[in-house]
Amino acid sequence: MQGLYGCFSMNKKIRINHAETAFSEQYVGYEWNGDKCQIGCYDLAWRGNAIFETEEFVIAFFGEGYGIVDDDTNSIEDYPVRTGSELGKLLTDKGEKAIESLNGAFVVAIYDKKNSELKIYNDRFGIYPVFYTIINDRGFYFSQDPMLLRQVKDFEPDYIGISEYLSFDYCLEDRTFFKNVNYILPAQRIIVNKNGISTDTYWELPRCNGKKNKSKKDYLGELNDLYRDAVLCRKSTRANIIGLSGGFDSRLILAILDGENVSSFNFGCPNSGDVVGASALAKAYNTDHHYLNFAGLDYTDIARETVIRTGGQCHHEEFYQLAAAKEKYKIAQSVELAGIGGDAISGQKSNFTGLIPFMSAKMTKRRKEKHKKRLLKDITRGRQPAYDTKYYGPIITNSWEELKKDYNKAINEAEKGITFGNYTMRLKLRSIERRITMPSMAITDQFIPVRLPVYDYRVVNFFNSLPQTYRYGQRLYIRLIQDYYPKAAACPHSETGRPVRESHCVTTDFVTVLNFIRGKLGGHKTKYTNIFQFADDAMLENPSLPNIVYSDDISENGIFNLDKYGTVDNIISLARNGDNAAVKLLKNIIQFSIINDVYFDGRISMYYKSWSQE
Repeated sequence: MQGLYGCFSMNKKIRINHAETAFSEQYVGYEWNGDKCQIGCYDLAWRGNAIFETEEFVIAFFGEGYGIVDDDTNSIEDYPVRTGSELGKLLTDKGEKAIESLNGAFVVAIYDKKNSELKIYNDRFGIYPVFYTIINDRGFYFSQDPMLLRQVKDFEPDYIGISEYLSFDYCLEDRTFFKNVNYILPAQRIIVNKNGISTDTYWELPRCNGKKNKSKKDYLGELNDLYRDAVLCRKSTRANIIGLSGGFDSRLILAILDGENVSSFNFGCPNSGDVVGASALAKAYNTDHHYLNFAGLDYTDIARETVIRTGGQCHHEEFYQLAAAKEKYKIAQSVELAGIGGDAISGQKSNFTGLIPFMSAKMTKRRKEKHKKRLLKDITRGRQPAYDTKYYGPIITNSWEELKKDYNKAINEAEKGITFGNYTMRLKLRSIERRITMPSMAITDQFIPVRLPVYDYRVVNFFNSLPQTYRYGQRLYIRLIQDYYPKAAACPHSETGRPVRESHCVTTDFVTVLNFIRGKLGGHKTKYTNIFQFADDAMLENPSLPNIVYSDDISENGIFNLDKYGTVDNIISLARNGDNAAVKLLKNIIQFSIINDVYFDGRISMYYKSWSQE
């Protein structure tokens, strides 16, 4: 574990138990305890985060801030904040309001001694997960590692949250797998005092018309300046790491760094687009390149560790993120500049939602309803939705209506956007990026600091105000690479195998349709586009796979319906023989087998059969 933890309570305090949480010798802890409040900070030993105390306040800061952004002018005042003492200086110089404009990724806890009041701030995008629970109105407890909350509360399953994860790979809004345990949302402030607990949102993505007021050349120049600043202010003078792929984001960061103190890492199926593209980019910029094939990896252990380190929020099949993080950690005192989430910020590709390019369209009532229905179907991303009785028991399928209520909350917030482009950015930042991208990033951050240039506040402000025709298909983003960094543009892309061009989205849609047809005819993706097949292979070829799968005890409250398959052993056998539906189901069974063991002590019922068949 790492990060902040603590409570506002007259009762129990949270204690670090190394036997129950992900831990290594690289962490160091600091803790402050008062009569009512406890604040702890646990961090990489050399990063320097610690508790900072004055006569008035106790301050804990986790993460990094780079400056204070003026949203009206989209300018920044240089003001680095990486420790509690530096945050204390910011509060003295600028006041507490400055936290709301601090550009970076962070969590803040401040205890006001005079007023006996605890405040917690999450950054605008909620990049670091923070969990909290309230016990009988007597105590407020928070932690970036949910395992610590088990000291004050036995976890009970929230089947709505579980249903959401099974359908989307993430829980919606502030829901988790655990009853009465919630996320602190992006840009959320929580205030706890003797009068109770209150929450508010101090910032949200502005509603934007996206009207054109500059030439395309001027927009490109502004974007180049902003993105270069975002990358260069985050780079390390010692060692920089890039998780390199054949996509846009990492190649742009690599081009801006231009090989300066850069080590690149890459994994994927041999001859796949990510491997081919990353190899070409590493050669073009002469980086210290590492291709990781994870041969001989103990899949069972690392799958379990992946789930534990992320509170179950990162799927075990992303074990390669953890394995890669352990390799990156061998490069001393390095940071990773991560190129993830660019399509959420810079413009939706049409094949994400299956929608035609209405990026400049106003979000009329009719269009909202149309997209709401279509998105609910498409956003399941190939998972088996919770309403599917072939795969899930009633305890899951009966949660679908409640799930849709959470889904509608997310959609309604997104619909505050004026244009479709503004709407899609809002939706993706509230859902898939925050709940899938962020947990995978957080795994690496437990070994080396991860910095995310694409989530720079000024970069987001720029894209949010951009004419939507330039955002559609990431047109301006791609044009930036094409015009300003031709060496990077010349290397093949992971999806198309071609150099990047502004018309990339058309080629990508063609590849997407082709792979869709292949799937319908019973075929698989081409080797070039099937980047992550190695992850399924690692799972299915592992001889100890049954060791992390729960046994076949049947209950009327079981999650997974075995009517079709009979036994879990049969699911494993079919999955190993190429049954795609069985593979999908097995992935979810493994995930919740681990969660059941780690967080619920085996108390949730895993399997269901129709009683009429018994």
